Amino acid sequence: MAWISASEDSIRGSDQKMETFWATIVSEFQKHEPGTTRTLNALKGRWVDINREVDKFSGCMSSVLAVNASGKTDADFVEDALFLYVKRYGQRFEFMPSYLFLKDKPKCNTSLFDVNMPHKNNKTNDSGDNTTETASITPARPIGAKKAKRIASEVKMQEIQLSTTQSIANSLKRKNDLLEELNAIEVFGRPEVDPAMAKEYFDLLAKEKLEALKKKMRVAEIAGSDMD
Repeated sequence: MAWISASEDSIRGSDQKMETFWATIVSEFQKHEPGTTRTLNALKGRWVDINREVDKFSGCMSSVLAVNASGKTDADFVEDALFLYVKRYGQRFEFMPSYLFLKDKPKCNTSLFDVNMPHKNNKTNDSGDNTTETASITPARPIGAKKAKRIASEVKMQEIQLSTTQSIANSLKRKNDLLEELNAIEVFGRPEVDPAMAKEYFDLLAKEKLEALKKKMRVAEIAGSDMD
């Protein structure tokens, strides 16, 4: 990712200024995505989204690892964390490649990536000691109360519309899956179907239902321990 490439640059390091840092990110992004155009603000916004959601998922991973259930593989822990993420935040985690790439990167938690934090520059005083100076940032002009209310109302309406659309889509998918399952049960239940094939199908169906039930129980267990 362009953010990591810029932060791990052995020449610039962590002493580069914020403006230089983000200019490097734009350059790295254009190098890796030559056919895509992104503004500096767009890249900053994208990083904020990725960093926020990856941080949430990392919290879910910490919760499932704390349970430390025996016999589970790394894939099981990831799957449990994905279920917990949905339960906590009401949506699927969409940044798994970013999480896998970022989880072992120490730079990801530094203020260098925080677009809202001042950058600290190290200076040497007359005695030769290093001192830390925090750059001042001019606060943005606050928006008016009416505009703030309007924006909040629009955001809330968009959230409601998105939630409703997602709920309808999930409901339609569940109905479609149920119809497919009922149709398969009807087909394999016919007398002319080979008994061995029918038995194999129903055995697999029972195993699938059992695994789904176990997953629900694991999520409930994790969520319960998370609230304690």
